[in-house]
This record gives sequence, C-alpha cells and structure tokens, in this order.
Amino acid sequence: MSNPIRLKAAKTTDKVDIPLVKFTQGDVLVKRANRTLAFAMNTASSTQSLVTAKAGDVTYSGQSGDDTLHGQRYMVAVRKKGQDKATLFPARLHLLRPNIKGEHGESQAAKFESYDQIMAAKSRLTEAFGGKKVKAALHARARGKLVAEALQPVSGVLGDALKTAKAEGLDQKTGSMARNLPPHDLEPPTPELAYPLEKLISSAEKAAIKPLVKALGKATDSEIQQWRANNVYPDIVINAIRRLTVAGSTLGKSEKTRKLEGLQYLLELLKLRNYTKSRKAMKPEEIQQDLPSLPDAILRKFLTTFVDSDALSNMSKLYRLSDKNRDLFVLYILVLFLHAGNMKASIVEVSREVGLSEAKTMTYFRALGATVQAKRTHEEAEEGAPGKKKGTKRYTATLKLPLAFPRRKGGRK
Repeated sequence: MSNPIRLKAAKTTDKVDIPLVKFTQGDVLVKRANRTLAFAMNTASSTQSLVTAKAGDVTYSGQSGDDTLHGQRYMVAVRKKGQDKATLFPARLHLLRPNIKGEHGESQAAKFESYDQIMAAKSRLTEAFGGKKVKAALHARARGKLVAEALQPVSGVLGDALKTAKAEGLDQKTGSMARNLPPHDLEPPTPELAYPLEKLISSAEKAAIKPLVKALGKATDSEIQQWRANNVYPDIVINAIRRLTVAGSTLGKSEKTRKLEGLQYLLELLKLRNYTKSRKAMKPEEIQQDLPSLPDAILRKFLTTFVDSDALSNMSKLYRLSDKNRDLFVLYILVLFLHAGNMKASIVEVSREVGLSEAKTMTYFRALGATVQAKRTHEEAEEGAPGKKKGTKRYTATLKLPLAFPRRKGGRK
C-alpha cells in the first residue's frame, strides 16, 4: 500500500490563479492534425485573465471571468518526486472558444448571421482538429444535406403529380390513388352490388349475347350433364346454369336473365383470355379471324377498355396489352366468376380457367377486396396403405362486406 500524501496550501504572493483550459466546439488532437498550439496568457486582475491558443488560422481564446463556471474554484496539486506532500495552488478554468481569421488576416470573433454560417464554421474546425469519428459524422451529414436549389426541379415534378392525382381522383376515405379495379362501389348494401353486372356489361354487349343467353336459359338436365362430361364449360358456370334452370330457381325472370347474361359474358371473356394470355401483341383483324364466334360488341369493348382507345381506327395495326390493363382484364373475369358462384369461387378452378398459379389467383382476388380462406379436405391416398387418409387444402375466395383490401406496403425504412 502506497504512503499517504499530505496536502498543504501554498504560501504565495502571486495574485493570479493557475490557468486551466477546456476547449469547446471541437476536439484538439495536435498530433493527428500535425499542428502546434502556442499558448499565451494576459492578466487584468486577480479574477480576470485571458488565455489564447493559436494553431494556424484558428485561435482559441477564453477569459476566466466571462463564463458561468468562473465562480467554481479549482485547485492544482504540485508534488515533487520522492516527497510525501503536495502543495495546493488556486486555479481558474478558462473555456477556450475558436476565433477564425477574416479575409484580410485579422483575428476576429466569429459573428454568424445564419444557421448555415454556424454549421460551416463548425465544419472547418472539425476538419482542422476533429478525430476520425467526428470527421466521419461530418461527412455523413454533408452527404445527406438537402440543397434548396436542387429541390426546385423536384418540387415542380411533385406539384404536377399532385395535380394529376387530384384530377384522377383520390379515395375519399384513405386519400390514396384510385385502385385499378372494374366499375365498383366501395360501400355497397350487398356484396353483389360491389361490382354490379349492370356496370360491367354494356347495353350493346347485352344485345349481342341475347340469343346465347336464351339458349342457356333453355338448357335441359341432359345437356348440362353432357357439357360437364365434355368439359364444354367450367364447373362453376355449369353449376350456376343448373341452379338457374333445372334446379328450379325462385328468382324472377329479369333477375335470372341478368345472372345468365353474366355467365355468358364470362364465357366470352374467357375466349379472349385464352387467346391473349400468350400473346404480347395482336391485331384486331386477327382476333376476328381466330375467334369468329366472338360478338363484335365485346371485341370493341375489349379494344377500347383494355388495349387502346383508338384501336378501331386501324384494324391491321399491332396493339399490346400493358401489364396494368392485363391485370384489369383478369379482375373483370374474376368478378364474373364470383357472380357465377354467388360471390364465392374455388381458387383451384379459377386458376385453371384463367391460366394462373393459385398463389397469383389469390393475389388477384384479394385485390378485389375478397377474403381467401383454406379448408382442409380428406381424400384417399393414391399410394401407401389402403384406407390411409391425407389432408389437402382447398382455397376459396369470398366477397363479403366490408370489402377487405390489402394494405399498401411502403418503401424501405
């Protein structure tokens, strides 16, 4: 254990306390900055003294009486080597602040008129005396700084985008852009009116498919069984036709006709879907030749709604389906499938008819505001021990109120 040190106050006639200095607004690393600090001290009274430290263009200075800490008393202990006593001398703290030389070389206190000038002065001091971490933080802030002049072109683009958004219409509840959906009502009294058939099928299209609708309405049980055996129509459509005809529906004539129109319109759109899903470009005249049974009114609706508004002006020109319009076309078909199944649809059946994976089909149904639920069924195992059961999931899309649209995801945080 070391010997204790005895302390005693100094007997001195010097009225000036020993100066202690503390640097502010930047770390002083003389060796790293390759600078030499020259200290000087001027005394005005026993309580007033000025300490300066010069290094190139920067001069640190501080008075002992101009800071709130000057009232605190400090002591410096001085002990000679080998002695067991130390002498205490009074000391006074000086907070040294930087002064930067002006354009003409005179040393002057920094006078700042704006926040940018203050930050620029701090940056110069950090570059001169700061350590690696402090400099790295300074450079990171400089890279992330937003310059008003550079933002002016961007602000113009944003302003135009906001004007376009306002012109196209925003969702009154969420304030988000209108969704890429078929004609719809977000607050319908019943699920069937969320995507009403009257808005999906035009009067010209109804007139074009009227003879076909009458034929569906007169279907017999034997005809329906033959359609099912030969895969003439999708099972969802066949089941709907059977409910409306052979099963003795209690619906009125007009309501039954409306539903049959939706079924026939679905069959016509499936023809176009099978024709266009593998084609990146097409000619309207080729569609007419390859699909002669397709009514002209439905072809015109397809060209004007999903392809190009002026497609009819040149029937021999190549036209393309954009990704957005291709998605909208699929959504039209899925809405008709929901109407066919009393606002329910089997994912596996619909995905097979539209030529999409089950996962993609579920994504489309969710975009319509439908919910997708899984139900596990038990079937006989094709392989293994007789009678062994295995479970398979069957997914069903259901449109119910309120509509459940997926939340829009933001960007990276």
